[in-house]
Amino acid sequence: MDYEFIEWYKLRLDIRADLLTVVEGVRRGANIELWKIGKHESQKLFASQKKLLEFCLNKLGLLFRIHNDDYYVSRSRLWLDKLWKREIKTGEFLGYPKCCIAGFEAGCKAVMEVGNNDKAPAIRYFRELETLINDEDFDMTVLYNQHVPCRLDCRKALKIAQKNRAVLEAHDVEAANYLRDDNLNLVYQFAYKYPKRETR
Repeated sequence: MDYEFIEWYKLRLDIRADLLTVVEGVRRGANIELWKIGKHESQKLFASQKKLLEFCLNKLGLLFRIHNDDYYVSRSRLWLDKLWKREIKTGEFLGYPKCCIAGFEAGCKAVMEVGNNDKAPAIRYFRELETLINDEDFDMTVLYNQHVPCRLDCRKALKIAQKNRAVLEAHDVEAANYLRDDNLNLVYQFAYKYPKRETR
């Protein structure tokens, strides 16, 4: 696929990373949370990104459905229909491994039951990642995931991260670097916002 058109380069890097992994077949669906732009940034930027997104979706031959400024994107109408009919979970639509979906759901349930944020999947995962990130043999590939894996050593999640990295670096180095750097930034944000509690 040719991504050499001006509208592509005007799209935000996070959106480009999401779309590219669908176009190139790494995953079957993506969720572009356009509403976050309107919430955290200007309405003018939101409107321009919405227009660019819809242009790129059409140019790339991607199908989509919109719910509250969330764009659910796929190459398959059947896959979108299954999501809309609730025949599949959102995580499955997005191509997440079943073990990661189950781990995320269990972690969220534990937080609700116990009221302890330490059980939250993202907090747990990024804390684990923080302990390894400065090791000299740390494999940066895990920073190319677009979901919270059930474990750092989840083979299915690592395989997806490897595919993401290869496809993004081959077609859009800026989007690849953005995804890696954004995940690295999340490690430090979570470390600051949710420091480990002292155990006695």
